[in-house]
Amino acid sequence: MYFLVPVTLIAWIPFCLVLFAVIPRRQAVVIGIIAAWLFLPPSGISIAGLPDYGKGSAFSYGILLGTLLFMPDRILQFRPHWLDVMMICHCVCPMASSLTNGLGAYDGTSGCVASVITWAFPYLVGRIHFNDERSLRDLLIGIVVGGLVYVPFCLYEMRMSPTLLTTVYGIGGFSGERLGGWRPRVFFPDGLELGMWMSISSLSAVWLWQRRVLTSMAGYSFGSFILPVLLIITVLCRSSGALLLLMTGLAILWLSVRFNSRLLMLSLLSVPILYVAIRVPNLWDYGGLVSFLTNNFSPARAQSLEFRFQNEDILINKAVQQPIFGWAGWGRSRVFDANGKDISITDGLWIILLGQGGMVGLASFLAIFLLPALVFLGRYQPKRWAEPALAAQSAVVCIIGIYMIDCLLNGFVNSVYVVALGGLVSCLQRGPASDAAHTLRGVGGGNGIGDDCDGDVRPLGGGRREGGLADRYIELARNSRRSGSYKNAGSAWRCAYELLVSQSAADDDAELSRRRFDCANDLAWFLLSRPDPEPGDRVEAVDLARQATQANPENPTYWNTLAAALCRVGDDQAAIDSIERGLALNAAPSSFDFAVLALAHARLGRREQAAQWLAEAREWRKRSQVASTLLDELIEESQTALAS
Repeated sequence: MYFLVPVTLIAWIPFCLVLFAVIPRRQAVVIGIIAAWLFLPPSGISIAGLPDYGKGSAFSYGILLGTLLFMPDRILQFRPHWLDVMMICHCVCPMASSLTNGLGAYDGTSGCVASVITWAFPYLVGRIHFNDERSLRDLLIGIVVGGLVYVPFCLYEMRMSPTLLTTVYGIGGFSGERLGGWRPRVFFPDGLELGMWMSISSLSAVWLWQRRVLTSMAGYSFGSFILPVLLIITVLCRSSGALLLLMTGLAILWLSVRFNSRLLMLSLLSVPILYVAIRVPNLWDYGGLVSFLTNNFSPARAQSLEFRFQNEDILINKAVQQPIFGWAGWGRSRVFDANGKDISITDGLWIILLGQGGMVGLASFLAIFLLPALVFLGRYQPKRWAEPALAAQSAVVCIIGIYMIDCLLNGFVNSVYVVALGGLVSCLQRGPASDAAHTLRGVGGGNGIGDDCDGDVRPLGGGRREGGLADRYIELARNSRRSGSYKNAGSAWRCAYELLVSQSAADDDAELSRRRFDCANDLAWFLLSRPDPEPGDRVEAVDLARQATQANPENPTYWNTLAAALCRVGDDQAAIDSIERGLALNAAPSSFDFAVLALAHARLGRREQAAQWLAEAREWRKRSQVASTLLDELIEESQTALAS
């Protein structure tokens, strides 16, 4: 079956183009990335004079080509940022390494091209396509779905042994037992890499669920059934290191928000820097750790760890002979005995980068990942990380910290994490919200407003100015909705909301807070009622409405919106509870309340109550003569649910 390796890799580029042509573009990008990483073979096609063409290359080429053909405006809107400098340095480093080792410019060019394809292309995909919180959240949800899709494959290999990679693609050696059972690998080269993927998927799932960004999936409650399944399978993957990193990451996220402290996340991000700083000059005697593990845990694991450290020692000794730019490629950084036999084993990605690129190559690599995370920490108070406007970015920062620690232990290059990194940099470049303000040139200027509030201007200063700008966006949103320009209305409402979020974080003003949550409520209702909904609209509406009710639980309008949103995502009992909470505040009931109650009760099998509320909704609808697509949909779905 080896013929499938080149067939699937080559076919992925046209497959990505088909995705762009037939489904919404953001979905096409996410599917093109995640599905490639999960199902394409962990192998490559050798091309003379070029780096091997593997699955990272396949999705990068496919997504970038699809962007050029179907979304050229994304390319034109791209603006460099100072954080991109580290990626440029890392991609140029192989040229310096080759020249200092006398290998010539041709070899250096080859190394630079390999670095661009491995690191810069996935990073560019993230920079272009995941440039705001909502799109970055979609990528994380894609990672979560990727973990769930792997559940049956993991179960199969836990029972039948890790054979899928060999059966389907004819590659991959034997992968043995671990902790009393088979450790799956599916289409990853090693069970350790699969364990890390499932841990990252679980971390994203738990954090998005806890932040109420991901409350349901395919009509099922996410936290009640889907999330426990994902967590159980992650544990059964038997990757103890990845599980430890998962628990550490979740604890750090929760504690950082709980105590509004950056210290724990800063400590996580500092681990790879401290490790390199201690190991390269040999400032730490690891013998004590090995003895402790031998006496208190597993002697076999302690011996394995000692062997890893010993190999690092000999590789470090070789690397410091060319400390600045390293030994370049062709295995020159490895250690050979007198007979020319390679006696070194490279486990961690960091030691590979140190040997090939020296301290410049390793430092630029660490800076690529850690600098954006540190910028995020400096810009946002931890108490804000839990807000839906920052939940995805805070999760990516934690993923970066975990991945950097994993790179100390393993040598796995995961392009999906690099895409997420690129998305984080674009979100940081855009700013909290007000970087978007330049698009207001469409107000009175006749240029309109684009899909997103992207731009290259700096944030506006001053609360009153931002508040006034938000009012103008709200006015634009309402005018656009009345004229039927729903795309412009959605963009304008989001800009208004993000501006108010940004200002309320800096100015603790009750009136500003009220306006923020009024705007959240209006945006939520717009997402529920517009005739051309996008994927994720209903979940986002639940988010926004829940924020509003938590901020002002005495406002019946907020509860009405939350009830409608919960009903649209299938959380029927919660929708009923929200309606009842709103009516208890002496609010006058409306047809929307009756329609939500009718649909929710019908889905729950309470036919008599559903029929009663449906009759009330029809009667109120007839009397009021209000034109509402959402109301019509709720009444029609209630009738269908009762008839079934």
